[in-house]
Amino acid sequence: MKKFTFDSSGGSGHQPFWNPWGPWGYLWRFLLFLVMLFLLFVVLSMFRKCDSKNFKEYEKTEIPDSIYNPPGTDDDKYPAEPIDTIPKNPFEKDFDDPGPHLPDSAHNYIPPVEPGDTITDPDTGRKYAGDRLNVILDSKTDDSTFKRWAEEFKKFYPGDEYEIVYYNPLTKTLQIQVPVDERDTIKKELPTKITDISFKVFDESFYTRAAKPSDPAFEVPQLCWYFAPIQAYEAWEITKGSSDVRVAVIDSYFDATHTELGGTKISSPYNVPRKNTDLRPPSGIGEEDGMFFHGTMVASMAVAKQNNSAGASGIAPDCTLIPISIGDYMGNLAMLDAILYAIYQEADVINLSIGQMWGEGASELSLDEQIKFAEEELLSEQDVWDYVFGMADERNVTIVWAAGNDNLYTAMDATKRNYNTIKVSALDPDLHKAYFSDYGNFKDRGVEMSTISAPGMFMFGAMPWNTYVSNEGFKVSHGTSYAAPVVTGAVALMKSIDKSLSNKEIIQILQETGKPVEGPEGSTIGNMIQIRDALLRIKGDMAKGDEVMEDHSKLKGLWQSTELLKQYTGGKPNGNMCRLYFRIDSETSGEIIYYTATSTKKEYTAPISLKWESSKVTITQQRNATCPTDRLGFMTCSFSTSSDSKGLLLVNLIGDDLKFNLRRVKEIEKE
Repeated sequence: MKKFTFDSSGGSGHQPFWNPWGPWGYLWRFLLFLVMLFLLFVVLSMFRKCDSKNFKEYEKTEIPDSIYNPPGTDDDKYPAEPIDTIPKNPFEKDFDDPGPHLPDSAHNYIPPVEPGDTITDPDTGRKYAGDRLNVILDSKTDDSTFKRWAEEFKKFYPGDEYEIVYYNPLTKTLQIQVPVDERDTIKKELPTKITDISFKVFDESFYTRAAKPSDPAFEVPQLCWYFAPIQAYEAWEITKGSSDVRVAVIDSYFDATHTELGGTKISSPYNVPRKNTDLRPPSGIGEEDGMFFHGTMVASMAVAKQNNSAGASGIAPDCTLIPISIGDYMGNLAMLDAILYAIYQEADVINLSIGQMWGEGASELSLDEQIKFAEEELLSEQDVWDYVFGMADERNVTIVWAAGNDNLYTAMDATKRNYNTIKVSALDPDLHKAYFSDYGNFKDRGVEMSTISAPGMFMFGAMPWNTYVSNEGFKVSHGTSYAAPVVTGAVALMKSIDKSLSNKEIIQILQETGKPVEGPEGSTIGNMIQIRDALLRIKGDMAKGDEVMEDHSKLKGLWQSTELLKQYTGGKPNGNMCRLYFRIDSETSGEIIYYTATSTKKEYTAPISLKWESSKVTITQQRNATCPTDRLGFMTCSFSTSSDSKGLLLVNLIGDDLKFNLRRVKEIEKE
């Protein structure tokens, strides 16, 4: 290598870089260097802007005022509180004659707990009522048994200090008021006194909305940033949902007149405390009160309308909404009644952006202590919730929870321990775990309580009075509250393709098609949802009309209908559901299988024959479908096929309007 040396006079074996051009040549080259340096910074800044994961970009976005105040929402002209356009049709579910041991209709409501009767766990900060216990009776309990339970309760506890303060025969629940110092004793001994009626006893714990107030440093982000990472745009090319799929959102209050939610999109609305259809908050609750806007925003993120010249869109814009208000008193029983109401109203998906209230003590627990708490504490509440979730699972109702916003192990909350429900953790715009999100996955410890994750920061949605989340009036746009309805909408899209999907199948598809979350805490939460891939997984297993007609052998195998069938007794639906399967052995023969998913859990089978024609195949059940251990069975019927608008094989029950597609499965899904 040639070396150059310099002396003090400037002489050297190497000339300065401006020679032989002199000072002006130096200046020209220096200016050229500055220009090139400037262009380099421009190029680098372009790369930075193209990075969709740049966190700060979401803090600086300016959104036009017209987004927040659409035409026609002038403050001077718009009413002070939203108009409830839903007729007031109270649900008359109280007994006409409740008898001496149950409250009359005028006093039959869940009464608030006095502050002095609230107990706070000193270790975790969990709050519950010291003078209340809740009771849930078996779902098959009739009205006479319900009343008999009340009679037996008063037989064992005749004093005035023991009182049934609320009951609901629709949901088979009661709340009893007892002396604070006797609550624990009564909770333990009550099941040993009333032994001829099946029921469970549990605490009246308190909950809060799973929203996270925005940090003052945060500004509203770019609108709709979260749709792309979860494949929403590609998913809508497959389906935007079906009005037959019913999405229940259980929350505080709702603006049912909002342009994103109102009209035919709403079905079976219910206010649990009032037992009517009024979803509004009490008078005096203003715009900035989270109890009002929270329910409206959560519902809009799941199912808000699309292409209506306002706002953004829900993930499942063509699905139906069942809004259920539990008001600002979010106790165990109100939430339980809401879930049971949604189940009995045939909801397909239930969104719960609600979570356990914790104090500062919970955050001081080590991870080992948190996991131990989840394994050993609140077991009576967990037992009740497992019972309710079992009812939902039997009826193919999918429950989606917000994981929580305390950066804790999510299963500390007894409502979030069941593996048949979906617990959603939140992601930030970098698609890492949000700093506040609860978590739950530790493979080395054998626990996996964070099912899936979705964006949950800088979220855009509808607000009361026909407005939208903004920098000015509404400060909440972060939280697992808003990650949960993203997943709820995705599940609704999945069920719009195949309503018969079990919760186990839905969870498996979401987890297998999801994208691993990067970052140091990525392994502690579930994969990020990928909606298109989940839908394609379902569609890939569907029978194709043209393929089957061209090659009859493609119909061989085990197929499940994409609709659950209602069971009938004496010509009337009995509330139970069954799954329908075809096992095709050859081009001309096979077997039909009815699996009673919500009752006896038995298989009823019968041989079938297949007759092929140029454009369809007729499937005929040869005799009544029977089960060796049951004298009853399913009557004979026949089916014919065609291709639907999407090219899938469509099966029609002859003589009935029941239609469904077929999905290939490996085995019969048994609970």
